[in-house]
Amino acid sequence: NGNATGLRLGDRATAPELRNTGTILAEGSNAANTRATAVQIDAGASLPTLRNAGVIEAKASAAAGSATAILDAQGSVTLIENTGRIDTSGADAARNVAIDARANTAGLTVRQSTASGSNPPVPRIQGALLFGSGSDLLEASAGTVAGNAGFGAGDNRLTLSNAAAMTGNASFGAGADRVSLSGTSSLTGDLDLGGGADQVMLSNTAVFRGRVTGAGSAAVTISGGRFELAGTGPVALGSLTVAQGGALGVAVDTAAGQSTLVTVAGTASFAQGSSLAVRVTDIGT
Repeated sequence: NGNATGLRLGDRATAPELRNTGTILAEGSNAANTRATAVQIDAGASLPTLRNAGVIEAKASAAAGSATAILDAQGSVTLIENTGRIDTSGADAARNVAIDARANTAGLTVRQSTASGSNPPVPRIQGALLFGSGSDLLEASAGTVAGNAGFGAGDNRLTLSNAAAMTGNASFGAGADRVSLSGTSSLTGDLDLGGGADQVMLSNTAVFRGRVTGAGSAAVTISGGRFELAGTGPVALGSLTVAQGGALGVAVDTAAGQSTLVTVAGTASFAQGSSLAVRVTDIGT
C-alpha cells in the first residue's frame, strides 16, 4: 500500500527508553494518501522516554500523503529529549507532523538542547507538534523549532531560552498556560492563548512577532526584548507591564486607516526607559 514505518513498538511491547544515535528513516511511496512514520508506538505498547541524538525523519513522496516522525498512539511517552534532528517533509504543511502525542493524557515534556562535546550539531524539530489533554511542556534552549504547536487542555508551557528560535503558530486551551522567552530567543508566529488565566513573559533581548488572540485574561510582562504585534485591529490583554528596556510593537496601516488597538482589562504600565515601537506601512510617496 506504499506506507512505511521505520521503527514500531506493537501492542504489549514494553521498553523503558528508546535512545537513538543513528538514523531512523521512513519514506512513503509516491501514491496518494500514503503514510510515512519514523517511530510508531502502537496502542497497548509502553515507552516512557525517547532520547534522540541522531536523526528521526519521515518523508512523504506525495503532497497528499502524510509524514510523521514520532507517533505515540498509546500516550505512554512522557519525555522526549532532542539534541539531534526530528524532521518531516514532503506532505502538505498540516500533514508534516514531528510529534503526534494527542493520545497523551498524563502530560508530555519535549526538551531540545545542545549536545555536549566539541562542535555539536545544531538541534532542530521540523514539523507540527500535537499535544494531548495533559499539562505539557515544550522547552528549547538551542536550535530551531519549525512548525505549529497545538497544546490541548491542561496548564501548558512554552519556554524558549538562549538563542532558540521557533517559527510557527502556538495555540493553547483554556488552562493557565505560560509562554516564556529569554536570552536572544525568538517566537515568530501567531499566539492563541485560549482565554485562560495565562502568562506571557519576555526578558533580555527576546523577540515575539505575531498576532495574539485569546489573551483577554492574560498577564503580559515585557521585562526586556520586544513584543511585536502583527497586523491591525483589536488585541485584548488582561494586564500589561513594560519594564525598562522592554518594547511593545504595534502597526499602523496608513492606506487602510487602521492600526493595532490594544485594550487592557486590568493594569497597564510603562516604566521609564520602556518604548512603544510603531511600524508604519503603505506610506504614500
